[in-house]
Amino acid sequence: MLAVSAQAIATGKSLELAQEERGRAAGVGAHVVTLDDAAYPGQLKQIYDPPPILYVRGSVEALSKPGIAMVGTRHPAPCGTGMAERLATDLAAHGLVIFSGMARGVDTASHRGALAGKGCTVAVLGTGIDVPYPKENTRLSEQIVASGGALISEFPVSTFPAPQNFPIRNRSISGIAIGVLVVEAAEYSGTRITARCALKPSRDVFAGPGNVTNKNSWGPNTLIKQGAKLVRTWEDVGRNCPRMFDLP
Repeated sequence: MLAVSAQAIATGKSLELAQEERGRAAGVGAHVVTLDDAAYPGQLKQIYDPPPILYVRGSVEALSKPGIAMVGTRHPAPCGTGMAERLATDLAAHGLVIFSGMARGVDTASHRGALAGKGCTVAVLGTGIDVPYPKENTRLSEQIVASGGALISEFPVSTFPAPQNFPIRNRSISGIAIGVLVVEAAEYSGTRITARCALKPSRDVFAGPGNVTNKNSWGPNTLIKQGAKLVRTWEDVGRNCPRMFDLP
């Protein structure tokens, strides 16, 4: 992507190519929001390297609402799936946007939980805005848009799911939210990258404790040991971070 940008500048065709890209985005039903647009989410501007462009399908306004990022393993135990879905349902029902990455496992459970809570959820993609990934989540992506949420990506239209894109998008998942909630994750994983990214702009980090014999509990248990806020129910998020929503 950097090479393409450099070539566009060198050939003097950057404006022409930008207009073409806007046309491609419009063709797949997406808006283009740039860093200097009023609609660009303020939370995301605070990180070290905010994406200069966001492609958005759905509600642009949803990006700037208070929310929490929910992340975790692609292969959770049944209890991890249940915890992610229950927490997302309750948090969304109490007004928080649920940000996640549309991946299999915890991400998918979090999006579904938010929809079940009649709330708002935003999927931060590691592909082009028109490339649902994984494909089995195509219907889920349409439900997110139809329910008042959004799909967003910093990658050009039609970008395929290259492995290197997902660590890049992780910093946007943590950056756009007020806090990050880790449900299940191995000790060394993309989820830990997201949690570390959250610490740089001083986001709150939460973690759901798990069985010490389950390797996917090592990540959240280690985060709790290092100072992350322990979460069992949605009220734990509110008590530890009241700026997200008002609690009695």
